[in-house]
Amino acid sequence: MTMDLYVYYRAAQSDDVAVLHAVTAMQAALRQNEGVRCGLKRRPPADTAVTTWMEIYLSVAADFPMRLANAVAASALPGLIDGFRHDEYFLE
Repeated sequence: MTMDLYVYYRAAQSDDVAVLHAVTAMQAALRQNEGVRCGLKRRPPADTAVTTWMEIYLSVAADFPMRLANAVAASALPGLIDGFRHDEYFLE
């Protein structure tokens, strides 16, 4: 059985470019190495100093979250995220 995984988190607006580059590079590697369909969204700019980001991973296997955690740990994201990454899983 596969599922869709949505991961959201917050980061300082001043780090928007760095987050974009870190996630883009990480997802490019996941596409190439894992064959995963990925996406990235963010909330429109607000009057706050933080941006909410949403990573999207479609039709992933049950063991994908572990591989994603390893990819995140190897990226620049841990130093950019304000708080925790929150995972949401959805089935067809």
